Amino acid sequence: LRKNFKVEYAYAGQVKHEDLADLYSRQHALVFPSLFEGFGLVILEAMASGIPVLTTERTAGPDLLGGGGGYVIEAGNVEALRQRIELMLDGRAELSEQGSIARRIAEEHSWSRYREELLRALVGNAAGMPEGTRESSLPVGRLSGQPAH
Repeated sequence: LRKNFKVEYAYAGQVKHEDLADLYSRQHALVFPSLFEGFGLVILEAMASGIPVLTTERTAGPDLLGGGGGYVIEAGNVEALRQRIELMLDGRAELSEQGSIARRIAEEHSWSRYREELLRALVGNAAGMPEGTRESSLPVGRLSGQPAH
């Protein structure tokens, strides 16, 4: 890659939460070739900043990037990673378009939406729970930021 393109990168190390938005805003893309990642909040943070993501199928990428906003490759496939990075370096206009899509997708994944979906799932599962453990005993207060009683 270095032979054909001027590639600038730096290891940021640990970054304070309040500095993340500024750091993301100065990037063209997030390359996140993880071999394993639970949900991968970093992917959603980058998308919310309007930058496209290159990640693997072992992250939340397939769930988040199905409608655009970035690219998903096979984990451990170094050649696919190299090829996609080269395509990204060649296609800055496409990166900009994918970044706009990424931001729109991220806006659909707010904490309030997550809370609502979680509550729906919990209440839906409560129907199969033993008597006395239904909705009234769910710790809803904690999910909405209120102390539980």
